[in-house]
Amino acid sequence: MRVDTFIPLIFGAIIILLAACGGGESNVARGNREGILHYGNGTEPQGLDPHVVTGLPESHIVRALFEGLAVKNPYTLEPEPGVAQSWDISEDGRTFTFHLNPEARWSNGDPMTAQDYVWSWRRALNPAMGNQYAYMLYPVANAEAFATGKLEDFNEVGVQALDEHTLRVRLNEPTPYFLQLMDHYSTFAVHRPTIEKFGAATDRFTRWTRVEN
Repeated sequence: MRVDTFIPLIFGAIIILLAACGGGESNVARGNREGILHYGNGTEPQGLDPHVVTGLPESHIVRALFEGLAVKNPYTLEPEPGVAQSWDISEDGRTFTFHLNPEARWSNGDPMTAQDYVWSWRRALNPAMGNQYAYMLYPVANAEAFATGKLEDFNEVGVQALDEHTLRVRLNEPTPYFLQLMDHYSTFAVHRPTIEKFGAATDRFTRWTRVEN
Protein backbone atom coordinates (compact mmCIF):
# COMPACT_ATOMS: atom_id res chain seq x y z
CA MET A 1 0.00 0.00 0.00
CA ARG A 2 1.33 3.46 -0.88
CA VAL A 3 2.23 5.77 2.03
CA ASP A 4 0.05 8.60 0.73
CA THR A 5 -2.91 6.20 0.87
CA PHE A 6 -2.06 4.67 4.27
CA ILE A 7 -1.78 7.95 6.20
CA PRO A 8 -5.35 9.13 5.49
CA LEU A 9 -6.62 5.75 6.68
CA ILE A 10 -4.78 6.17 9.98
CA PHE A 11 -6.24 9.63 10.55
CA GLY A 12 -9.67 8.36 9.63
CA ALA A 13 -9.41 5.57 12.21
CA ILE A 14 -8.29 8.04 14.90
CA ILE A 15 -11.23 10.35 14.18
CA ILE A 16 -13.68 7.45 14.39
CA LEU A 17 -12.13 6.30 17.70
CA LEU A 18 -12.32 9.77 19.23
CA ALA A 19 -15.91 10.15 18.12
CA ALA A 20 -16.79 6.82 19.72
CA CYS A 21 -15.12 7.81 23.01
CA GLY A 22 -16.80 11.20 23.16
CA GLY A 23 -20.19 10.21 21.89
CA GLY A 24 -21.72 9.62 25.35
CA GLU A 25 -23.67 12.28 27.19
CA SER A 26 -21.47 14.31 29.53
CA ASN A 27 -22.25 14.76 33.22
CA VAL A 28 -22.84 18.45 32.55
CA ALA A 29 -25.33 17.75 29.77
CA ARG A 30 -27.12 15.09 31.80
CA GLY A 31 -27.18 17.34 34.87
CA ASN A 32 -28.69 20.19 32.88
CA ARG A 33 -31.29 17.87 31.41
CA GLU A 34 -32.24 16.14 34.67
CA GLY A 35 -31.72 19.06 37.04
CA ILE A 36 -28.87 17.31 38.88
CA LEU A 37 -25.78 19.08 40.21
CA HIS A 38 -22.58 17.14 39.57
CA TYR A 39 -19.82 18.28 41.93
CA GLY A 40 -16.17 17.34 41.49
CA ASN A 41 -15.34 16.51 45.11
CA GLY A 42 -11.92 14.98 44.50
CA THR A 43 -12.51 11.83 46.52
CA GLU A 44 -15.23 9.83 48.25
CA PRO A 45 -16.45 11.28 51.59
CA GLN A 46 -16.12 9.23 54.77
CA GLY A 47 -19.69 10.17 55.68
CA LEU A 48 -22.21 12.99 55.85
CA ASP A 49 -22.70 13.35 59.62
CA PRO A 50 -21.36 16.77 60.73
CA HIS A 51 -20.66 15.38 64.22
CA VAL A 52 -18.50 12.56 62.85
CA VAL A 53 -16.63 13.67 59.74
CA THR A 54 -13.33 15.51 59.89
CA GLY A 55 -12.00 15.85 56.34
CA LEU A 56 -12.10 18.48 53.61
CA PRO A 57 -14.00 16.30 51.08
CA GLU A 58 -16.72 15.77 53.67
CA SER A 59 -16.76 19.46 54.54
CA HIS A 60 -17.59 20.40 50.94
CA ILE A 61 -20.73 18.25 50.96
CA VAL A 62 -21.80 18.89 54.56
CA ARG A 63 -21.70 22.64 53.98
CA ALA A 64 -23.94 22.18 50.96
CA LEU A 65 -26.45 20.20 53.02
CA PHE A 66 -26.44 22.07 56.35
CA GLU A 67 -26.15 25.65 57.56
CA GLY A 68 -24.88 27.15 60.79
CA LEU A 69 -26.59 29.61 63.09
CA ALA A 70 -24.27 32.17 61.53
CA VAL A 71 -22.30 31.98 58.28
CA LYS A 72 -19.20 33.79 57.06
CA ASN A 73 -19.44 36.44 54.39
CA PRO A 74 -17.37 35.01 51.50
CA TYR A 75 -15.56 38.32 50.99
CA THR A 76 -15.14 39.81 54.47
CA LEU A 77 -15.37 36.56 56.50
CA GLU A 78 -17.52 38.46 58.97
CA PRO A 79 -20.47 36.54 60.49
CA GLU A 80 -23.85 36.96 58.84
CA PRO A 81 -27.28 35.44 59.57
CA GLY A 82 -27.66 31.78 58.76
CA VAL A 83 -30.32 29.64 60.44
CA ALA A 84 -30.45 32.46 62.99
CA GLN A 85 -31.86 35.58 61.37
CA SER A 86 -30.46 37.74 64.19
CA TRP A 87 -28.85 37.56 67.62
CA ASP A 88 -28.31 39.63 70.73
CA ILE A 89 -25.11 39.72 72.78
CA SER A 90 -25.16 40.67 76.46
CA GLU A 91 -23.10 43.60 77.68
CA ASP A 92 -20.59 41.29 79.36
CA GLY A 93 -20.20 39.28 76.13
CA ARG A 94 -21.05 35.99 77.83
CA THR A 95 -24.62 35.40 76.64
CA PHE A 96 -25.74 35.03 73.03
CA THR A 97 -29.45 34.89 72.23
CA PHE A 98 -30.11 33.56 68.74
CA HIS A 99 -33.41 34.22 66.99
CA LEU A 100 -33.97 31.45 64.47
CA ASN A 101 -35.55 32.16 61.11
CA PRO A 102 -39.15 30.91 61.48
CA GLU A 103 -39.08 29.88 57.81
CA ALA A 104 -36.05 27.58 58.26
CA ARG A 105 -36.94 24.02 57.31
CA TRP A 106 -35.34 20.61 57.13
CA SER A 107 -35.35 19.00 53.69
CA ASN A 108 -38.49 17.02 54.56
CA GLY A 109 -40.35 20.20 55.48
CA ASP A 110 -40.06 19.92 59.27
CA PRO A 111 -39.42 23.31 60.92
CA MET A 112 -36.00 23.90 62.46
CA THR A 113 -36.33 24.74 66.13
CA ALA A 114 -34.16 25.89 69.00
CA GLN A 115 -34.64 22.46 70.57
CA ASP A 116 -32.96 20.93 67.51
CA TYR A 117 -29.80 22.77 68.55
CA VAL A 118 -30.06 21.73 72.18
CA TRP A 119 -30.40 18.07 71.16
CA SER A 120 -27.71 18.30 68.50
CA TRP A 121 -25.16 19.97 70.76
CA ARG A 122 -25.82 17.39 73.43
CA ARG A 123 -25.12 14.72 70.81
CA ALA A 124 -22.01 16.50 69.52
CA LEU A 125 -20.61 16.80 73.06
CA ASN A 126 -21.56 13.31 74.22
CA PRO A 127 -18.30 11.46 75.06
CA ALA A 128 -19.71 8.33 73.42
CA MET A 129 -19.91 10.21 70.13
CA GLY A 130 -16.16 10.59 69.87
CA ASN A 131 -16.57 13.89 68.04
CA GLN A 132 -13.05 15.08 67.22
CA TYR A 133 -14.29 18.65 66.88
CA ALA A 134 -16.27 18.75 70.13
CA TYR A 135 -13.85 21.41 71.37
CA MET A 136 -15.44 23.89 68.96
CA LEU A 137 -18.25 24.13 71.53
CA TYR A 138 -15.98 24.36 74.58
CA PRO A 139 -16.53 28.12 74.96
CA VAL A 140 -20.11 27.21 76.01
CA ALA A 141 -20.47 27.02 79.79
CA ASN A 142 -19.73 23.50 81.10
CA ALA A 143 -19.50 22.06 77.58
CA GLU A 144 -15.95 20.78 78.07
CA ALA A 145 -16.84 19.19 81.41
CA PHE A 146 -19.73 17.32 79.77
CA ALA A 147 -17.65 16.27 76.74
CA THR A 148 -14.87 14.88 78.93
CA GLY A 149 -17.21 12.97 81.24
CA LYS A 150 -16.71 15.20 84.28
CA LEU A 151 -20.32 16.37 84.15
CA GLU A 152 -23.30 14.07 83.53
CA ASP A 153 -26.21 16.51 83.67
CA PHE A 154 -26.49 18.26 80.30
CA ASN A 155 -28.97 20.71 81.81
CA GLU A 156 -25.96 22.42 83.39
CA VAL A 157 -24.43 23.09 79.97
CA GLY A 158 -25.06 26.64 78.82
CA VAL A 159 -27.53 26.04 75.99
CA GLN A 160 -31.27 26.48 76.39
CA ALA A 161 -34.30 26.69 74.10
CA LEU A 162 -36.35 29.62 75.42
CA ASP A 163 -39.09 28.94 72.89
CA GLU A 164 -39.44 27.34 69.47
CA HIS A 165 -37.26 29.90 67.72
CA THR A 166 -35.08 31.37 70.48
CA LEU A 167 -31.83 29.77 71.61
CA ARG A 168 -29.82 31.13 74.54
CA VAL A 169 -26.15 30.24 74.87
CA ARG A 170 -24.08 31.07 77.96
CA LEU A 171 -20.30 31.14 77.64
CA ASN A 172 -17.58 30.52 80.19
CA GLU A 173 -16.07 33.89 79.35
CA PRO A 174 -16.34 36.49 76.60
CA THR A 175 -15.35 34.85 73.31
CA PRO A 176 -15.10 37.40 70.46
CA TYR A 177 -14.86 34.68 67.79
CA PHE A 178 -17.86 32.66 69.00
CA LEU A 179 -20.03 33.61 66.02
CA GLN A 180 -17.31 32.38 63.66
CA LEU A 181 -17.46 29.00 65.40
CA MET A 182 -21.14 28.76 64.50
CA ASP A 183 -20.08 28.35 60.87
CA HIS A 184 -18.05 25.21 61.62
CA TYR A 185 -19.96 22.06 60.71
CA SER A 186 -19.41 20.45 64.10
CA THR A 187 -21.83 23.02 65.57
CA PHE A 188 -24.55 22.38 62.98
CA ALA A 189 -27.90 20.97 64.03
CA VAL A 190 -28.96 17.56 62.74
CA HIS A 191 -32.47 16.20 62.21
CA ARG A 192 -33.22 14.06 65.25
CA PRO A 193 -35.91 11.80 63.67
CA THR A 194 -33.55 10.94 60.81
CA ILE A 195 -30.66 10.15 63.15
CA GLU A 196 -32.81 7.95 65.38
CA LYS A 197 -34.37 6.21 62.39
CA PHE A 198 -31.03 4.59 61.61
CA GLY A 199 -29.72 3.92 65.11
CA ALA A 200 -28.86 5.43 68.47
CA ALA A 201 -28.08 9.14 68.74
CA THR A 202 -24.38 8.39 69.26
CA ASP A 203 -24.13 5.68 66.59
CA ARG A 204 -21.17 6.57 64.38
CA PHE A 205 -20.77 3.22 62.66
CA THR A 206 -22.88 3.91 59.61
CA ARG A 207 -20.72 4.13 56.49
CA TRP A 208 -20.82 5.92 53.19
CA THR A 209 -21.64 3.45 50.42
CA ARG A 210 -20.48 4.39 46.96
CA VAL A 211 -23.14 4.21 44.28
CA GLU A 212 -22.34 1.47 41.80
CA ASN A 213 -21.83 2.54 38.20
